[in-house]
Amino acid sequence: MKTLIFTITILCSIQSLSHAEIVELKDGRKIDLKSNGTYRILNKPDNKPNSSVLVVGRLLEPHTSEFQEKSIRYMPLFKNNTNKTIIGIKFTVEFKDAFGDSILKAPFSGSTEQQIYANSKSNADMFYQFKDNPFIDNQTYDKLLPSVIGRTLIDEVKLIKVIYKRSN
Repeated sequence: MKTLIFTITILCSIQSLSHAEIVELKDGRKIDLKSNGTYRILNKPDNKPNSSVLVVGRLLEPHTSEFQEKSIRYMPLFKNNTNKTIIGIKFTVEFKDAFGDSILKAPFSGSTEQQIYANSKSNADMFYQFKDNPFIDNQTYDKLLPSVIGRTLIDEVKLIKVIYKRSN
């Protein structure tokens, strides 16, 4: 019995020596720093830049005006999970085809200054319009159209900045 208690005490002492310190980083990760210079990540990082604002949908549609001008309308839709009013969001979008390949050379940069009230969703009253220029080939409209028509377009939206209304 004494041997069992002695063994448990030794094991607890060794375990406590191996855990020097647990720290929490700004992104929410918890790291176990060991006394021998090694470390272990205790939880996965939050890959969402701002989990209080989520992308919950999109407006994505081909459109033909009354003058037969063709375009693609696009706007990501956001959900405000805070108790504050959002007055602006900057974002980038990487458009990909069904194979996961980037359609454009660089991500599209966009913004919206629509007010999104606390615990509400944005709408698509304002949107981006990629116009068809029938005299120039290989424009953004031409590159996006096959994936839009085929309903296979993947749009990876990343939030860059969220601006909240100041409370008076």
